[in-house]
Amino acid sequence: MTHSDAVRTLAVERYLLDEMPEIERFAFEEHYFDCVVCADDLRAAATLREAVKGGLVNDRAPAKVV
Repeated sequence: MTHSDAVRTLAVERYLLDEMPEIERFAFEEHYFDCVVCADDLRAAATLREAVKGGLVNDRAPAKVV
């Protein structure tokens, strides 16, 4: 898989959602170990997913809507 293929097919998102066939998942895994951009995107998306699962706990008061 090339970087262009990964971007075009939304590989990061589909990988995290477990929506890839096994052969494509293996190809993406091989790619992101060599691609800094995809590896960074994958880490950021995984962090965001975990934050959402955790309820985005925030100690600040909610912002007022004007």
